[in-house]
Amino acid sequence: MSGDYMMTTSTSPSYTLSVVMNTTINETEKLLLQFEKDQKDLQAVFSKGEEVILWLVLGTFAIFGIIANIITFVVIQITPKLNRSVFNIFLMSLCVSDFVSAVNSPFVIYRATWGFYEWSIPHIFCKLAISLDFWTSCVTIQHILVFSILRLISIKFPHRFGVLKAFHAKVIVIVIWMETMGASFVVYYIWPGVFPPGKRTPSGAISKACTAQPAWIGMLLGYVQIGFPIVLYVPMIAVVIVTAALGYLIFQRKRNRNKVSNLQSEKAATKKENFALIQLALIIASFMLGYLPDIAYRMTAIILRAFNQSLPARGEWQFSVTSHCLLRLSECLNPVFYNLGSSNMRKATFAFMKRIVPCMFDVSKQRMTTSGRAIPLDNNTGSSQTPKQTFT
Repeated sequence: MSGDYMMTTSTSPSYTLSVVMNTTINETEKLLLQFEKDQKDLQAVFSKGEEVILWLVLGTFAIFGIIANIITFVVIQITPKLNRSVFNIFLMSLCVSDFVSAVNSPFVIYRATWGFYEWSIPHIFCKLAISLDFWTSCVTIQHILVFSILRLISIKFPHRFGVLKAFHAKVIVIVIWMETMGASFVVYYIWPGVFPPGKRTPSGAISKACTAQPAWIGMLLGYVQIGFPIVLYVPMIAVVIVTAALGYLIFQRKRNRNKVSNLQSEKAATKKENFALIQLALIIASFMLGYLPDIAYRMTAIILRAFNQSLPARGEWQFSVTSHCLLRLSECLNPVFYNLGSSNMRKATFAFMKRIVPCMFDVSKQRMTTSGRAIPLDNNTGSSQTPKQTFT
């Protein structure tokens, strides 16, 4: 009798169904509670308003960066006086780097906003967003370093520098891209992964869905110790040293010229050197504005990870997006600074823009009077219809 009772209670369909339903309800409630907690934590990281502002700002930077870098690249390429210059070959390559970075920017923004909690697009864009961002940073740093060294050599040894042609510059550029691809892109393509919604940092804060895979943390820490000094710190310090040496050299040569001669040719050489220094100073200023915060963020995030620590979720997000905004701003300023530092490039750029957007530069249909008002030209005669003035 007791055996029949035990068998009935343990195998009853209604009992089994009840257990399954209770288990399912409990699991669902747990999931709903966890989701609500995640959403509250996510709102504590960034608000919807900040999300919209970030997309508007960085979207504008990305569009401007894409257009400005394409225009600068094309202007140099189609202008014989510009495309034979060794330095302009490096500027063209920098335009490519900034262009790639601008195209990649929406995926970096997505990782920090819409894809922060749940990554809904193909996982390859998680890897590309991070790896391309770091690759272009390394490419830019090495370009600036080589550009600075060549500028120093051209002023210190102008006759010897003449043997370096545009072909040699292109070879150097290709080497930089290939070398940095292996030293930065490949490494940073391997380690990221996409995690399910609700991933937490060691401190318990909500984490990005696209982040480092635990299996690669050891390799990352080793790369930070060995790779970062090679691809980031040493080149940046070298850029500062070379720029300081270039400024000192130009100052010394200018002082010596003033003592020895006052020839027109010497004045022209001094003017040319001053423009070279101005262009380099603008490029480096833009470079420091964008890359110092970016490198500081990378160092902080990875070093804390080494000690199984992390920044507060909101603090980490603010640090990340601020450094990225400054980096994108730097890339937008670069084409502007290239033109400010070279009168030939400015002329070529205006000529190019006048061809593709003539209405923006067609100022022949109006001229300014002494009072500063625009006077339209007569459509038939082409003469200005200046109003008569009476004087008492």
